[in-house]
Amino acid sequence: MTRLLKWLLILPLGLTACAPVAPTPLSQKDFADPPLIISEPGQFIFTEDITITQHHVHAIEIRSDNVNIHLNGFRLQGPGRASGHGVYQPPNRKNLSLEHGEISNWHGIRSYAVRAEGRANVFQDLRVLNSEGGIWSGDEAAVSHCDISDIDTFHDGYGIRAGVRSIISHCRVSGVHNRGAIGYGIFAGNESEIRYSRVTDCRSDGHMGYGIRTGRNSVITQSAAVSNTAAYIGYGIASGANSRIRASHAIGNRAGGDGYGIAGNANTVMDECVAEHNRANGRFSYGIQGGDNAVIQYSRAANNGGEATTAAGIVVGAKGTIRTSEVMENRMHGIWLSSQHVHALNNSVHSNGSAGILVSMNENTVENNRLTRNGIGLLVTGTMNDIRNNTVHDNKIDYDIAAGNTVE
Repeated sequence: MTRLLKWLLILPLGLTACAPVAPTPLSQKDFADPPLIISEPGQFIFTEDITITQHHVHAIEIRSDNVNIHLNGFRLQGPGRASGHGVYQPPNRKNLSLEHGEISNWHGIRSYAVRAEGRANVFQDLRVLNSEGGIWSGDEAAVSHCDISDIDTFHDGYGIRAGVRSIISHCRVSGVHNRGAIGYGIFAGNESEIRYSRVTDCRSDGHMGYGIRTGRNSVITQSAAVSNTAAYIGYGIASGANSRIRASHAIGNRAGGDGYGIAGNANTVMDECVAEHNRANGRFSYGIQGGDNAVIQYSRAANNGGEATTAAGIVVGAKGTIRTSEVMENRMHGIWLSSQHVHALNNSVHSNGSAGILVSMNENTVENNRLTRNGIGLLVTGTMNDIRNNTVHDNKIDYDIAAGNTVE
């Protein structure tokens, strides 16, 4: 194997200022016996495309903190099947920077184009394709302007995976095919942010598939999941508890079982979001779903459904709020209040196949909504609900409200 140590710059006597250290050039000859092991801090720059033909080895192994590798627009290409990782960093290292080039053809078992498990790594302007896995980083990562495509994995797979307190921005992931139990286009751990990113045309054959997923206390902003498919349970965009999903879109996603366009866990705020043309064929199909105490506002859910047993444009958990949103042309219900102490306020609900608003539980509030051209404008099967000041007209049936509710 090849070892690289940073060159020392010896200054002439009397020179008081330190000249900058030039990056160490890397060419094909440096990879004659991979992996190339970097065991000292430093900067390295590719001078040509690099191709690894040996099997079961990494191309580059990082054994130091504070390493910068600039691909300089060149390619790091693996041997295909039976490869190692393109770039590998163990969990006890930090501050790897990798930028500006292509990493491709790393198809070994559980191999990644980049498997950097350390902390505070930076990845930018990378094109990753035709590999078993895309980019995997540890905590506090920054991943930006990366394009991930044609990832084909037989295990739980990721286009981009980052640990807690990470930021993923301006990234595109497409064509991730996961044959394991769970597949992700983009995943970030707790207290992370995903922004201005897009996941399209990904497919999960296993139990569950996500376009975009974060842990709790996270933010997803101006991102999109489009035309992704899951054999069983599928999510376009999903967050953990106490998060915010803002100005993000889930469009044309498909699930063979239960399906969710946008899903926020407990205490999550979803605003200015759009869920359209999402389909599922299991028990549930929801355009936008919120957990307990969630808030869904200034959003649109349209044309969601599929062949699911129960389908709704928007649904939220106990003590949640749905307000000032447009819910239209969903196959079954527009808004479904399936928990207690939920508020549905100031929504425009029209042209849904079944109920505009279905209230199947008790002690909810439905106020100042406009319901038109639905199968049933307002269907209330629960009791002790407060129904007031709604505009309901031009539905096939305007009202179907059980006894024991307050209607004004």
